Amino acid sequence: MPKSARPWPTKARDVLDDTRAGLLRIDQLLRAAQVAARDGNRIEAVILCGDARNVAVTLYAKLTAARNGEYEKDDGDLCDPAR
Repeated sequence: MPKSARPWPTKARDVLDDTRAGLLRIDQLLRAAQVAARDGNRIEAVILCGDARNVAVTLYAKLTAARNGEYEKDDGDLCDPAR
């Protein structure tokens, strides 16, 4: 009979997956910021950079908490373009 997943590895894997998804989201946001800057839309570029920074700060907090063994329920999808 297979064992159920233990909490720690499963939770750590969830944080890893969130981090990977968040890094892809940062890449998307910064690429969009580059396009906006190229097109002369400086305000949009600044907003997109701020959005990328928010994702980075969220990821940093999740990784720090995971390192300390503190896992929280996921508060949303970092890859969601609406965020």
